[in-house]
Amino acid sequence: MGVAESEKASFFYAFVGLLFTVGLLFTLYYGKQAFYVERAEVNTRQYEYHFALVSEEADNSYWRLFERSARAKAEEKGVYLEAVGPKQSDTGEALRAIDRMIATGVDGIVMQGFPGAAAVDIVNKAVERGIPVITVHSDMPESNCSAYLGADNYEAGFRAGEELVQETEGPIFVGLVTGNLKSSDQYLRLEGFEDAIEYSERIQIVAVKEANHTESGATQITYALLRQDPEVNALISTSALNGTGVMQGVNESVVSERPYILAFDYREREAAFSTGELNSLILHNPEEIGARAVELMLEWQNGSSAKVLPVSSPILRSEDQGGGGR
Repeated sequence: MGVAESEKASFFYAFVGLLFTVGLLFTLYYGKQAFYVERAEVNTRQYEYHFALVSEEADNSYWRLFERSARAKAEEKGVYLEAVGPKQSDTGEALRAIDRMIATGVDGIVMQGFPGAAAVDIVNKAVERGIPVITVHSDMPESNCSAYLGADNYEAGFRAGEELVQETEGPIFVGLVTGNLKSSDQYLRLEGFEDAIEYSERIQIVAVKEANHTESGATQITYALLRQDPEVNALISTSALNGTGVMQGVNESVVSERPYILAFDYREREAAFSTGELNSLILHNPEEIGARAVELMLEWQNGSSAKVLPVSSPILRSEDQGGGGR
C-alpha cells in the first residue's frame, strides 16, 4: 500500500471514529435529558406525600382493582402513589421492592402482609426510619407495622364453616384449596373454618391442599382431589386467586353430582352464580380497601394511632344472586 493510500485509509478511519464519538455523545446527552425530563415531570407535580403500594403479585385481578381504587383516591387527595412489586407471585422480590422504597424515603408504605422473619425485619426497618407501614389483606401482628386494614380472617373462616353447616344436608366431605398456609390470612381462615365445623358430626375435612395462589395450581389440585377422593362433595377456596381454578377443576372432572363450592373474594361472581358453578361467596372488596388504605395513611401522616380497622365481608349466595343454588 502506497503512502497516499495509507493516508486515505487513516483519514477514513479517523472520520468514522469521529462520527461514532459524536453519535455516542448525542445519545448520552439526549438520553440523560430524557431521563431527567421524566423525573422533572413527576417532581413538578405538587404532591404533598409520596406513598408506596406493594403486593406479592401485582398482575392479578384482585390487586389490579385494589391498585386502581387506591390510585384514584391518591389522585383525589394530591398524593403520589407508586405501585411496585413483581407481576407474578414472588415474596422475595416484593420485600426487595419495599427495601428500595425505604431507601427512596417514601412517606408511607401500604403493603400486603407477608409471612416470615424477613418480612417482619423489613417492616420494622421502615418503621424505625419513621415510615408508617399499613398492611392490608393479611395482618402482621408480630411486626411493628403501624396498622392493619382488612377483615378478621379467623372470623371469616368461622363464618364459612357456619355457612357450610347451614346450606348443606347429609354427610359432607370437604376438600380445602388454600393459597399458602404460611400466609396469616390463609391459616387463620382454615383455623376458623375448622372450629366452626368441629361439633358437626356430618361434616369432615378429607384434604387441605396448597395451590400457591395460582389458578393453574388450583385447577390441577381440584382435578386430582376429585379423582383421588370421589366422595368429596364440598370444596372451599380460601384464596381470591384460586376460585377460578377450583371451578375449572370441577368442570374438567367427571362427577356424579357437582360439589358445593364456597369461595373467598372471587371477583367474577355474577357469571359463576348465574351458571350455578358457585354456591356461596365471602367477599372482601378490594376497591373499598384500596381507597380506605390511602385515607388511613393520610390519617397516620396527621397523627392517627389507629391499629386495626376492620372491613366488611358479606356472604353472598347463589339463590340471592339469581342462580339456582345447590
